[in-house]
Amino acid sequence: MRPVFADLKSDFVFKKVFGTEEHKDVLISLLNALLDRTGDRAIVSVTHLREEERPRVEELKHSIVDVKCRDARGTMFVVEMQVLQVEGFDKRVVYNASKAFVNQIARGEEYLTLDDVVAVSVCDLVLWPDTVGEPKVPLVSHWRVQEQHGGRLGLSQVQYVFAELPKLPLDRPPHDEAEEWAYVFRRAPTL
Repeated sequence: MRPVFADLKSDFVFKKVFGTEEHKDVLISLLNALLDRTGDRAIVSVTHLREEERPRVEELKHSIVDVKCRDARGTMFVVEMQVLQVEGFDKRVVYNASKAFVNQIARGEEYLTLDDVVAVSVCDLVLWPDTVGEPKVPLVSHWRVQEQHGGRLGLSQVQYVFAELPKLPLDRPPHDEAEEWAYVFRRAPTL
């Protein structure tokens, strides 16, 4: 009997591999690949944070994310694995990222102390299929606020990164680290 890898898309396995102190280096590798961070921009260390985000106001919805961490520069990362196409997934991503951003300070604290938040979603589904007349969205897409008329980027404090695993062509070798990670996510149970 030959050994096989566990399915990284499984909630339990994903949290065990990427959400534990003993595997920090694996999480750092994934984040650097999906965020295209190299050289002096590379993430070199992370501190895991509580995945459960209880609201300060009892009536508000609380949320639990798969992995939440902060790097040495202070940037917070909310990392999720999504396997099923569910209504409102995009809104949940925005909600969790926004909640991570606003929960950094309390009444009376300065806005300057807020750190950036990056929501990273690894998806075993296609969120933005190729549509005639629309720009193609790549395997790993980066989303942030852009002024609509001139295209100037700004308000980058909350950003979103999506890796749509089915967009990886399996008929050729991976071209970069992000594709290598996508390949591992898609093929791990058969390796």
